[in-house]
Amino acid sequence: MNSNIKKTIVFAAIVSLLLLAGFTYYYYQLGPLDVKNANGKKMAAADLYEHFSKDSLSSKIAYLQKILEVRGTVSQVSQNQQNEVVVLLKTSQSAAAINCTLEEPIKNIKEGDIIAIKGICSGMGESDRELGIWGDVYLIRCYIVQ
Repeated sequence: MNSNIKKTIVFAAIVSLLLLAGFTYYYYQLGPLDVKNANGKKMAAADLYEHFSKDSLSSKIAYLQKILEVRGTVSQVSQNQQNEVVVLLKTSQSAAAINCTLEEPIKNIKEGDIIAIKGICSGMGESDRELGIWGDVYLIRCYIVQ
């Protein structure tokens, strides 16, 4: 093989590795999203659920991994196995909810309260409508909006 071709291949490999290292360092330095202080798309809990239940593909494109600020009526407050607070917001479907896992402990939120929660949309859970099982829409890393 010609020595110029070998030099070109080695040079291209080195440049590629440097670019990869640069991008990796850049994204590592960004750190996690600051959900608490970020602006989110505002919408009602019932509207978000309707979008996912009618057209999950376009909803995934529009909302998945995006920060949303969802307003709705609390149907339940509980804790998961990691002792994180989980708030369920009512939707138009009585058997489904917007499932919000909070980052911070909360006080004085109870069933029937109308609140706004900001979090990252992670999509809709599995459902089987023939069996009457409706999937929730999930928000993670959530904060109560004051």
